[in-house]
Amino acid sequence: YKRIVNLLLIILLILVLLYLNFTSRGFGLDLIILTFAIIAWFLNREKEFIKDWFIFVILFWVYEWIRGYGDNIATFLHLPLQLDLALNIDKLIFLGKVPTVVLQSLMPPSSTPWAFLATLFFFYTSFFWFWAGVGFILWLKNKCIFKKYFWTLLLVSFLGAIFFALLPSAPPWYASSQGLLPPLDRFLWSRIFPGSGISFVHAFDQNYFAALPSLHFSWPFLGSIYITKYYKDWGLKRYLVFIFPFMILLAIVYGAEHYITDALLGGLLVFLSYFTVKKFYKCNK
Repeated sequence: YKRIVNLLLIILLILVLLYLNFTSRGFGLDLIILTFAIIAWFLNREKEFIKDWFIFVILFWVYEWIRGYGDNIATFLHLPLQLDLALNIDKLIFLGKVPTVVLQSLMPPSSTPWAFLATLFFFYTSFFWFWAGVGFILWLKNKCIFKKYFWTLLLVSFLGAIFFALLPSAPPWYASSQGLLPPLDRFLWSRIFPGSGISFVHAFDQNYFAALPSLHFSWPFLGSIYITKYYKDWGLKRYLVFIFPFMILLAIVYGAEHYITDALLGGLLVFLSYFTVKKFYKCNK
């Protein structure tokens, strides 16, 4: 009887968070973790779940706090906003062209089929739940690998937070608003996702200059690496998970949220963190 009551309370809380998230057009780790908790409950592993996930959730919220106030930290330290650092690197890589500008000129969002934009929006928002879902799958498979994965993800995140605080960088949409680029349509927010959600994470403030590196790309990229490495029994189809990071890459560049340079630095941090944690954290498999 007690388990049934607890289950009903968890379901009720999830429904309340769903209502708050979707009516305010937001998503949050709070809802994701509660969903995992109810699955763990069904598997009779709720105590394990709390024990194994607690420290990582707390540390992730610490990262979110640092990220959210990174621009305030930069202001306190009198560090300038980098308006064109990533922009100039993109131009250097692409021989004077800026991929965001090229994509929006070839496919103006105002005349692009809504279904395509909605698909990009789906992948754009998946950056948040995809890495968490990979963590849950790894937790079900092997706790050591799960912990290794999350220490790697946290290292990527905190390294990113250092950049956000010490090298605040403007995304393409902001550079456009300052006249450094032609007018750009930030359609992922203005057309598909107008507003911010209610969740514990969103309470940590917004930081519009947490652009370099792109953790939108880093987190799902890392998740894809772990899936392909530890689920070899899935065969070649396991490589399909890389659809997520690269569709996200298309969404953030086309949607004027990030430069290619942001994603490249994000990928570099993934490899740096992966091999660093691998050196100090050993698993049997």
